[in-house]
Amino acid sequence: MLPFGRAGPSMVRVLGRTAPSTQKLYASTAVPLSEPILDVQPKENVLKPQNVQVTTLDNGMKVASLETHAPTSKVGLFFEAGSRYEMQDNLGVSHFLRNAAFVSTQDRSSFKIARQLEQCGASLEASNTRDHLIFAADCKRDSIQDVLDSLASITTKPLYNPWELDEVAQRVNLDLAMAAVQPQISKLILDVVN
Repeated sequence: MLPFGRAGPSMVRVLGRTAPSTQKLYASTAVPLSEPILDVQPKENVLKPQNVQVTTLDNGMKVASLETHAPTSKVGLFFEAGSRYEMQDNLGVSHFLRNAAFVSTQDRSSFKIARQLEQCGASLEASNTRDHLIFAADCKRDSIQDVLDSLASITTKPLYNPWELDEVAQRVNLDLAMAAVQPQISKLILDVVN
């Protein structure tokens, strides 16, 4: 095999003599995207958008569902447990619960929860507003039942092991320290609370 310097004329020079410039080639075949293609008939939308359907289960839980025909699904559990429902003796509990969202449960460790949801292609999030504590997950459409089982376990069977709560307390203390040092965070918190 010859070293690169002695391999002969470069491919660019050889192709340059035999092929038209790629710039000219692309420019001559370009079709403006703002105009319809003349030879192609537009297809009708096969999948019709649907309206939100609200169903009440036997246990009183309300389920809102919307068929989007997408390969992914999003599921969320909303609890009326926002800061609005806190009393003087439990201020900050919704913030603490949000930070403790994915601790171990009675039937799964936090590692097992993360591993199972990772295998489903799911991503979890917990958030809270003044009115709600929200647990949500994005996942592949065909793994929605596994994700719902995990969310049910997370929200109804948490263990709150002391070592996990210590980690949560450290995160909450860090949040409070950042709010004390950065006035824009304190202002944001007050805006959300009011």
